[in-house]
Amino acid sequence: MHFLKGVKVGEDYALEKLGVDVFWSGPEHFIDVYNPKEKEKKMIRDFWEKMKPLVPNYDVVVLDEFNLTVFSGIISPDEVKPFTEKTKPYLLILIGRKAPPELVKLASVASEVRLIKHHYPRVGAMRGFEA
Repeated sequence: MHFLKGVKVGEDYALEKLGVDVFWSGPEHFIDVYNPKEKEKKMIRDFWEKMKPLVPNYDVVVLDEFNLTVFSGIISPDEVKPFTEKTKPYLLILIGRKAPPELVKLASVASEVRLIKHHYPRVGAMRGFEA
């Protein structure tokens, strides 16, 4: 489940070929997490409300950029807490920069990836990778 971006990205094509369900929310641009517009907030909150009932139906759930939705105040950390207190075993993966301490505390695993070098600023999105 993609938060903050409403368009397919490179990994989505591979996931779909593998038969993985992929869902998107947000506008066709990546939102400004420091100053999200009310329309963007509503779009993402509505998406989350539609997705919540689906979470327990899967063995692995990836909430892409979810940490940033919490950081930006769009979704409260308390809204994910019921999914960490599950009765059916599944893996819930919360992805994104700026993971608030409240989310890290709920997590069974927390890691941080640090960018050292990336081609994107030089060549843009590469077909099959980012686009």
